[in-house]
Order: sequence, then C-alpha cells, then structure tokens
Amino acid sequence: MSVNRPNEMFLSIVIPLYNKHGVIQETVERLSRVLTDAEFRYELIIVDDGSTDQSVAVVEEIEHELKLIKLMINSGKGFAVKQGIEKAQGDLVVVFDADLDINPKSIICLVEMIQESKHQIIVSSKYHPKSSIDMTFTRKQIGLIWARIMKLATGISVSDTQTGLKVYRIETAKHLFSELQSNRFAFEVEVLLKAERLGLSVGEGPVEISRQFKGGVGLSDGLQAIKDLFVIWKTNR
Repeated sequence: MSVNRPNEMFLSIVIPLYNKHGVIQETVERLSRVLTDAEFRYELIIVDDGSTDQSVAVVEEIEHELKLIKLMINSGKGFAVKQGIEKAQGDLVVVFDADLDINPKSIICLVEMIQESKHQIIVSSKYHPKSSIDMTFTRKQIGLIWARIMKLATGISVSDTQTGLKVYRIETAKHLFSELQSNRFAFEVEVLLKAERLGLSVGEGPVEISRQFKGGVGLSDGLQAIKDLFVIWKTNR
C-alpha cells in the first residue's frame, strides 16, 4: 500500500493566543509562507483566550483566510486548544504556539513523520538529537526541572511535554481533548498520559527554537502547573 505524500494532507493549524498582539501577524504570515511553499492544504484556527491587549484587533485585520474563536474570559491554554480542536476539519491537527519561538518549518518534519508512520501523535522535543535550541541557561534549567517533576509524578515516557508544537491525527485529537480536565499549562501532560494509558503510539521529533520574543511562563503559572500536575497524579495513580 502506498503512503500518501505529506502535502496531500489537509492540516488544521490550531493557535492558542493570549496577549501576543506584537507578534501574531508575523506568526500567521510565516506559517502561511511555509505551508504554501510545501503545497499543503490547511486551515488556520486562532483561539483568543480572553486577551487584554490588541491581539483580537490585530487578527481581525490580517488579510488571510482564518477562523477566529474569541473567548470572553481567560480560561487557560488547554481550554483554548480544546475549542480549536472541536472546530478542526483537517486530517491532522497541528497545535502551534503563537509566539514564534518555534520555527514554523519544524511543522513539516513532524507532519512527514506522522504520515510515514503509525504514530497517532508526534510531539516536538527539545531533547531530540536533531533539535536546534537557542535559549537562556535559566530557561533550559527550568525546562529540565519541570520534565523531572513530571516524570516522577506520572511515569510518562515522553521526554518533552511542554514544547509548543504537536501533531495529532484528527480522530485522536478530538477523542483526547473531549474530556480534558486541565485547562492550563499541565493540559499537555494530561493528554499525553491519557494517550499512553490508551496504548496510542506517540513519537518524538526535532524542533528549532529561538527565544526571540519576550514571554513565557511566569511564577504564578508555574505554580498552577504544579497544582494541576498534582491533580493529574491523584487521578491516574
């Protein structure tokens, strides 16, 4: 049986958005260039998670076909991604962070990996041998600490749950997110842990990261993630 060429796939690109008015237009433009050059059919789904800046106004002025979902209050990244996946109509769902820390070209490699394999999910991993990571020492250490806490708490085998690029087969994404409990930063741990418990195949691929814009997870967000992780641990032990 022949494998479909990657560019025959219809991609649903889900972008959770919160207070990124300074970069979201460039994100859409670069994504569109990469996907068009690769001859993909795709839809862009931007889910604004109650932004308090001009993010929505900027998106509404973008001269590119897209779906904009506006949440009236900030409900968390996980909740925003869930709303986007519910509206997705593609063969594959690509969840991509809005801040452009990740080179959009990384999407191509992950889509090819899932198309040429039996994996239901491909996650981008900072620890993949072919990844290119440009970030501060402090941020690298925070990532490593989180990864260790997460592994100790859940026993999950995925090396990197938090990097903001993942590719799901559409039916897998809709199933895993349909009963999501963690609405904020620990939602990816919940989703991937559930995938492992269901015996779904999860692969890891390389990613190119360059921390060029300000942002990221603050102390309060980090503490909330740990609280959410504790709830996941209690639920799954």
